Amino acid sequence: MRRSENRCANCGGKFGLVSYRHWGLRFCRKACRHAFVARTAKEHVQMRKWFGLLGRGLNPVKHSSLAL
Repeated sequence: MRRSENRCANCGGKFGLVSYRHWGLRFCRKACRHAFVARTAKEHVQMRKWFGLLGRGLNPVKHSSLAL
């Protein structure tokens, strides 16, 4: 493995005996994993605001025009 692959995806720290995973990424601590997930969730909310999707529900069945 290359050196960059042996580092935490959030902080770049070295792994100990345990590494935590999320969608193929590896993290050195649970705190790094939670920080990464929180940051990406915040970014997704911001992108949905940009595209005007925040006011709409995530469930398309609720919309009468999309219901079968």
